[in-house]
Amino acid sequence: MEGVGETGPVKPESLSSQEAVRRFDVHQRVQHLVMMVTFVVLVATGMPLKFSGWATSQWWIGFWGGVENTRTVHRIAGWTMLADCLYHLVYIAYGTFVAKKPFPVQMVPTLKDFFDFFQEVRYYLGLAKERPQYGRFNWREKFDYFAIFWGMPVFGASALILMYPVFFTNFLPGWIVPAALVAHGDEAVLAAAWIVLVHLFFNHAAPGIFPLNSSIFTGKVPRERYRKEHALEFEARFGAASSTAVGAGKEPGVAPAPEGMAAQVPLEAAGDGEGGVVAGTRRRAGPNGALRWLRELFSDLLIASGASIILFSIAVVILILVTAVPAGNPYIGFFTFILLPALAATGGMVFLFGVFLTRKKARNGNGDSGSPDKSGGEDRGDQG
Repeated sequence: MEGVGETGPVKPESLSSQEAVRRFDVHQRVQHLVMMVTFVVLVATGMPLKFSGWATSQWWIGFWGGVENTRTVHRIAGWTMLADCLYHLVYIAYGTFVAKKPFPVQMVPTLKDFFDFFQEVRYYLGLAKERPQYGRFNWREKFDYFAIFWGMPVFGASALILMYPVFFTNFLPGWIVPAALVAHGDEAVLAAAWIVLVHLFFNHAAPGIFPLNSSIFTGKVPRERYRKEHALEFEARFGAASSTAVGAGKEPGVAPAPEGMAAQVPLEAAGDGEGGVVAGTRRRAGPNGALRWLRELFSDLLIASGASIILFSIAVVILILVTAVPAGNPYIGFFTFILLPALAATGGMVFLFGVFLTRKKARNGNGDSGSPDKSGGEDRGDQG
C-alpha cells in the first residue's frame, strides 16, 4: 500500500531547504510492513504447493517440514493479510468520512492519469521532450494501489473456497472448487511477477532512488526529490515561495496544467540525473539517442558483469525447470531456490552499483565543467 499518504492542509505549510516532507503516517507504514511480510511468506509457501510436481518444490516443502506445515504457515499469513486489508478499509473510511482527509479521493484515477501515462511512455521512448508533472500520486502509484483491490477479492474468495470446499458446495456448483484453485494460483503468479519486475524497480531500484526508498519505513521523503516527483502537490502544499526557495522556479514555456491534462516539465529540467540512469543522457531524443544511451550504459564493466550474472542465473533456473529434473535430489532444490536466486540478487546489486557509479561520475563531470546549473542551483546552494 505504498501509494497512500496524508495530504497537507489547504493553507501552505512552511518548509526549510533541508527539511524532509512527511508522506506516510504510522498507520500506513505499519499496514505496508504487514502486507510486505505476509506477501513474502505467502509466495514462499504457496508456489511450491502450486507446482508440487517439481523436484525443487518437493525439496522446498520438505524444508518447511512437509505439506501440512507449509499449508499451515500459508494460511496464517493469508489470514493476517486479510486482516490487514480489512483494517485498511476501516482506516480509509475513517479518514474520508470522519477525519475529512482528502487523500483517499486523490488516489482515485482521473483523466489526467490517462494523459500522463501516454506522455511518460513517449518521453522514455525519446518521442517527447517533456515529461508530465504529478500531484499527490502518479498513475503508477494508483495502478499499484488498486491492483490490491483487484487481487484481494480473488485471493480471499478463492482461498475460503479451497479451505472450506464442503461448505461452499452446499449452495454452489462443484466446479467452483477447481475454478478457485486455478484463480488463486494464477493470481499469485501474476502478483509475484508484478511485485518483482515492476513494484520493486520503480520504488527501490530505479535510478535516483537506489539503493532504497526509505519513505515507506520512515514516512518521510527528501524535499528535493519530493519536489521533482510530485511537483504539483509540492507547490500546492508549501506554496510558490517555498518552491522558489528550493530551486523550483517556473521554467520558461511551461504553463500550469489545465483540468484533466498533464502539466509538463522541460527536458532540461530533468537533466541533473534525478530519475534518470545517467545524468544528462535524457537530453538525447529519438531512437538513435536511446541506442547510444544503452551502449554507454553497458560499456561499464560493473554494469555488464551484473547483467551477465542475472541472465546466467535466470537461464540456469529455466533450464532446470524445463528439463524436469527427477525428484528426490536435494541439491537441485538448493541450487534453484537458494544459490541461483542469491547469485541473481548479487548480479542485480553489482548492476545497480555500476549504474550508481556511472551517475556519480557523470554528475561530478558536469560539476567540474563550470557550466551553469539549469535547475537553479538548488543542490549546489544547499551544499554550500
